[in-house]
Amino acid sequence: GWTIYVTGHSLGGALSTICAADMAEKYPGCKVVNYNYGSPRVGNAPFVQGFNQAVPEAFRVVNDADVVARVPRSRGFDYYHVGRTALVSRSGGGGRGSLWVEGESEGTDPLRDRWSNLSELLDAEVAFLQGLVKGESLGDHMEDAYYEALQQALSAQKALGAARGTLG
Repeated sequence: GWTIYVTGHSLGGALSTICAADMAEKYPGCKVVNYNYGSPRVGNAPFVQGFNQAVPEAFRVVNDADVVARVPRSRGFDYYHVGRTALVSRSGGGGRGSLWVEGESEGTDPLRDRWSNLSELLDAEVAFLQGLVKGESLGDHMEDAYYEALQQALSAQKALGAARGTLG
């Protein structure tokens, strides 16, 4: 059977998610793969559960502080992300970039909202708003920023693989 790749950035990423769900339903003999970049949250919990079953090979790629990938805010709204998270960053990995992939990388999802008290929640909200005001969050949303972060993350992964090969 065919493999159908569906991808998009920002609103296009959200639309690619809906399209992938539709394609998986209409063409059950085909494998549907979804990569969305900087996509906002798209569906409610039942939609996400159905999507993740129908499109098990789905990744939402997030560049560092991209604000669009964090809206609508999860608190108080019934919107969730689909697929596995892949966080890329130009500033990680000793300045070479970094890649964290849900289910493959160590640690918990660095994008999940985790606070142990009200003070931490308020600090996170202030940092979020400061990123908007400074333009950092929007800068990380642009396609060229994704391209650069993905290139740097790939270089860092290649360097890590080479280092492991020489050590092992």
